[in-house]
Amino acid sequence: MAQTGAAVLDPEGFDAWATLPGDAMVVFAEDPERFKETLDLAVIVPELHAARRDRFRVALLPPVASRALAARYGFARWPAFVMLRDGQYVGAVDGIRDWDVYLAELDRLLAAAPSRRRASASRSNARMRLRPTLATEPAHEHRMRPINIPIRSLMPEPDDAVEYMPMPREMSTFEMPRLPEPGPGADVAGARDVLEAFLGHFDAWLAAGGPPPAMELAGLAPDALKVLNETLAKARSPRSSMRSTRCASRKPCSPASGASSMSMPPAPC
Repeated sequence: MAQTGAAVLDPEGFDAWATLPGDAMVVFAEDPERFKETLDLAVIVPELHAARRDRFRVALLPPVASRALAARYGFARWPAFVMLRDGQYVGAVDGIRDWDVYLAELDRLLAAAPSRRRASASRSNARMRLRPTLATEPAHEHRMRPINIPIRSLMPEPDDAVEYMPMPREMSTFEMPRLPEPGPGADVAGARDVLEAFLGHFDAWLAAGGPPPAMELAGLAPDALKVLNETLAKARSPRSSMRSTRCASRKPCSPASGASSMSMPPAPC
């Protein structure tokens, strides 16, 4: 921008330069690394100055000075240039435009009258005008109204169904053996006499010890032996049942073959 004779200003010397008589263009530059359009404006401003020679003087504000003074004029985009007349604000062109738009905007600002206040000052004054109005309004009109906001849990809702631990489906319990009904082929009384006699031997064995008690069944009537074998076969508790002795082949003696004796069951292996 050397061909424009631009002055490089800082915030301290800006007001003295800006209040000089005549039209002036102030270029607000930013860091080209952040706003690459700054380099484009550095080329456009000399062309505008050449197109409207001797109509305005030019000043350049480096990035630090631009940030310090930009709030005075309230332009929206970087980079930008601001037109002044006799130190008063006329207008601004921000961002990058087409060449024809730049010429039209520059001619409009050169012909326009200075604004009574800067853009940022206008907004500040507008806020100041609003404050007395708000202060005179009833205080209850500015109270915040309560808003009911439903509170929802992010956790999944619990299932209302109650789950129970499954109970065992099959259980082994003690069952009393059922005696056959008295009648033909079932000598219940004879079988009962044998069991009572064996219990007597069993009680004596518990008191005195010695070899486990045993009873010979060779002379027992077949009907009583049948009842005895069926009853002992249906018992469920080792403590309350007695069984027929095993044959030499280690197989249980069937009721048909007959049992030769009764004894305590052998100890488990």
